[in-house]
Amino acid sequence: MADLHAASPGTSPAARVAGHARVYVAFDLLYRLLTSPALQYSVQYVRNFTDVDDKIIARAAQRGEDPLELARRFITEFHQVSGATLGRFDAVVAVAA
Repeated sequence: MADLHAASPGTSPAARVAGHARVYVAFDLLYRLLTSPALQYSVQYVRNFTDVDDKIIARAAQRGEDPLELARRFITEFHQVSGATLGRFDAVVAVAA
């Protein structure tokens, strides 16, 4: 069994996905290699999102939004943009932390 943990870039605008693409591609390739028929590892791949921090609280206050709702929207946008831009790079488990 192998465990992979990838930290996402926090809850930031989806445009930052391209700037962090190398990390997502590297983890996706490692996951695919480990789970390939040649190696057959059982892999738990987890990606976390920092959903509340000082930056998201300040940005939500500027916009008059609830910080958790803003974070949820950014996480959804992240998945949409990363999927459209990079292809399928989904962690097995995605959590907010």
